[in-house]
Amino acid sequence: MDVRIWTLVESKGELVRLDDNTPELRLRRAEHYDGALVVQVKDRPLIDETTVCDIDWFWGSLWRDTKEFANGSDVVTWLPDIPYELAFTHLTEGNARISFSGRGTTVQRFCGARELVEAITAEADSYYRNMIRLAKKQQRIWVDTLDDIRAFPGHPR
Repeated sequence: MDVRIWTLVESKGELVRLDDNTPELRLRRAEHYDGALVVQVKDRPLIDETTVCDIDWFWGSLWRDTKEFANGSDVVTWLPDIPYELAFTHLTEGNARISFSGRGTTVQRFCGARELVEAITAEADSYYRNMIRLAKKQQRIWVDTLDDIRAFPGHPR
């Protein structure tokens, strides 16, 4: 797969990968959780672990915008607490441009639009499933969002 995405969440003062093998999280008591979304396209980084933001807020926005992108719209998702944006643009023949911009710098990568949606959908499923499993203070919206992700036609079953 040309697009690889994974989520890191701050636990005990360091970023840890959030997946099915994560045994526990020690999250600070706050309205939002810090973390990073790592994105690589064809083994080249687009976003790395140094871009830390309110990851739960960012995932909510990214999921909403991914559904719009899957339905044919070009989208821009703003990172909640730092001046960066992630944009998905449809190109010809089912391809997409992903750009990550902020602080005077832009990085662009190209991939299949369907592959991008599938990669985001798979990681969104993992993110919400594992936050529900590991966070002591669960948020009801996570369960609703996970249901929405699993009902999405692009979900990799």
